[in-house]
Amino acid sequence: MRDPINGDRQDLKRAPTLADVAKRSGVAPATVSRALNTPSLVREPTRARIMEAVTALGYYANPAARALAGSPWRTVGVIAPSLDHAMFHHQLSIFEQEMAARDVLPLISASNYDSATELRLVDSLLARGVDGVLLTHVDRPDLVFDVLQTRGVPVVVMSSLPDERAIWIGYDELDSMSPVVDHLYGLGHRSFAIVGDARAAVHGRARIAAVRKRLSDLAVELSPNRVIRCGFDPKDARAALRKLMTLEPKPTAIVCGNDWLALSVLAEADESGLKVPYDISVTGFDDIDLAGHPRLSLTTVKVPWRELGRAAAETLHRAILGRSVGKQVFRTSLMVRQSTGSPD
Repeated sequence: MRDPINGDRQDLKRAPTLADVAKRSGVAPATVSRALNTPSLVREPTRARIMEAVTALGYYANPAARALAGSPWRTVGVIAPSLDHAMFHHQLSIFEQEMAARDVLPLISASNYDSATELRLVDSLLARGVDGVLLTHVDRPDLVFDVLQTRGVPVVVMSSLPDERAIWIGYDELDSMSPVVDHLYGLGHRSFAIVGDARAAVHGRARIAAVRKRLSDLAVELSPNRVIRCGFDPKDARAALRKLMTLEPKPTAIVCGNDWLALSVLAEADESGLKVPYDISVTGFDDIDLAGHPRLSLTTVKVPWRELGRAAAETLHRAILGRSVGKQVFRTSLMVRQSTGSPD
């Protein structure tokens, strides 16, 4: 029995092809192609017959075909470095909501910080005929941009580092980290250490470099053994604090690359009998929901994720429609809480 909803789609054990549409509608494949790409060149009765076949078979070869088939939805590809971190979930959720309001469906994937995987994802998205692509970090080879630009697909990068290879929406690492260092320095700290993010290679280095730069401006030395980079595993950050506290002089201020690292450092400090903020002060980055919990009260940098996600969605949508777009830079803000104070 024929499925009244899906028509002949159930008869195909594979994705329908242009040849399938041509066979069902009784025309040549070239005529189907013209109907999908330049419909004005095909007579109305023939075009109607072709579109009946497109709908019945579920053939959506490209954006033009989707539009002719009566679907108002566009699609965009989204490639994040990871979906493990709450930060990525938050920003992509906002982007997804904003795109849905514009009848655009995001196809979200993760490269796991691997360039080869990212290239395969780009090829897959292009094969699906996406109308645009959002990339959420800059640690990628030029080949990714070359492929997308060759196909004429609009690209937006949402990142903390400027990227001249695409439309950039983001914030500045140095402007974000300088207030953290100034705050700790103003409290009287002179012995600093960093627990950085090892997975986000470019961003992790940039955040550490921003802290180093500001400390140098203040004539505060930061030796290499006071910088430890680790992954998202809480055990790594806890081990980093134990190692740092063997140094002399002991660090009194620990600047962490993100809030999750900072929360692990706080947990280890509590277990080790260190009193925060009297023995050590700890800072994070992102301002995740847990950071403001009264029992944690983490001093951190608040990133305007909602504004970034909204701007990325609006900018990519405008680019898809062929309207003028440009880069946008947002400001972060320092959230001072109880994890920082004057050293004893």
